[in-house]
This record gives sequence, structure tokens and C-alpha cells, in this order.
Amino acid sequence: METEEPGVQTQRKRAAEASRATILKAATDCFLRHGFRGTSMSEIAARASVPKSLIHHHFGTKQRLWTAVKRSANASYHTRQAAVFAASERDALEMLRESMFIYGQFLNDNPRVMRLAQWSRIDDDRDVDEAMFKMLQRGVDIVRRGQAAGIIRGDVDPALSVLALVALTQHCFESAIYRNTSLAPAKRGKLVDIQAYLDTMWKILESGIRAAATAPKAVPA
Repeated sequence: METEEPGVQTQRKRAAEASRATILKAATDCFLRHGFRGTSMSEIAARASVPKSLIHHHFGTKQRLWTAVKRSANASYHTRQAAVFAASERDALEMLRESMFIYGQFLNDNPRVMRLAQWSRIDDDRDVDEAMFKMLQRGVDIVRRGQAAGIIRGDVDPALSVLALVALTQHCFESAIYRNTSLAPAKRGKLVDIQAYLDTMWKILESGIRAAATAPKAVPA
């Protein structure tokens, strides 16, 4: 049996990566327009100009393709967030603040991510990307570490605290009425300054989550 030359193997690998990327882009475009339930594999194949069998070859099912689209959309955020979590010697509140700003800036720079998230809610999609789930778990660990150190209130649920932080960050991107309208009459219709929004939200969140001089006992895990 003949063995392929290294150059041929490289070409095949590049061709496979290129076709996978083409399918992923086409699927992203389709899911953004119609959501998971409203998109067919045939539609994705037509947009990518590939046979449907090639999609199954690379991704298997539509559900796995949908998961790959979400993972790809959030990849750059995961990289930046992982760098924050790697600095384990830092203050827990400081890490939570930076995490909130990183996520907010990411959503601001990548509006498609929130559109995919909105389709997930419409389609009642409960599949959480594994990388995102791990990020949330790391956030919970940080809150618990802050509670143990006495800088975060012990009577707040760590998981719900992280979910609240995520929800507050996403809020500004949920609807145009919040993102594009200021309550100041002279600024009505202008974009809300995302940095000012995040700074205000953090001040509110920090004042509520920071432990008082005599901190309550931590909520049992």
C-alpha cells in the first residue's frame, strides 16, 4: 500500500480546513437569518455551494454544526477571558470587573453574537457551548474565592452572581431601545457609550457584592 507524500497530505488537510470554514461561514449566515429551527441543511449546502454529504462529513448533524457556529462566534472572547482567569493571584473583584468589561467590549465589537443568542432563546435552545460553560464555572470559583477571602459577601449565591453579571452585560445589546437611545433628550437616538454603561453597571454591582466590614457567612456550595 502506497503512502501519500507529506506535500499531498498537507494539501488534503488544507482543502479539508477550507471546506469546513466555508460551511461554517454559510451556516452562520443562515442561522443568523432564520435561527436553528428555521434553517435546513439543504439551505446551508446551497449557500456554501457544497453537497450536503460534505456537511455531514465535517460536522455530522445540524445540532453539532449549530454548536460549532456558536463556539466559533465566541472563540476570541474565550481566549481573552482565559488570560484573565490565568492570573490567579489577582483580587477576585478586580477579575470580575475586567471580565465584565472584556465581555461587554466583545459583544460591542461582535453584534452577531447577540443575534445568535437571541435565536437560541427563540428556539428554546438549551445547549450551552462547553467552553462557555467552563468560563461560567471559573467565574463561580472566583466568587467563592472572594467570599473565602472576605471581600465578597458570603450571603450571595456564587452561580447566580455570575449569571447576574453576564445578564447585566448583555442587557445593553438586547434591544435597540437600550443600545441606541439615551434618556437625555439632547442625546436621544445616539449610541449609548458602552464603556460608560459598563462602568455604571460595575459600580452598582460592586456596591452590592462587596463584603461589609463584618461579612455574613458564605452560602453553602
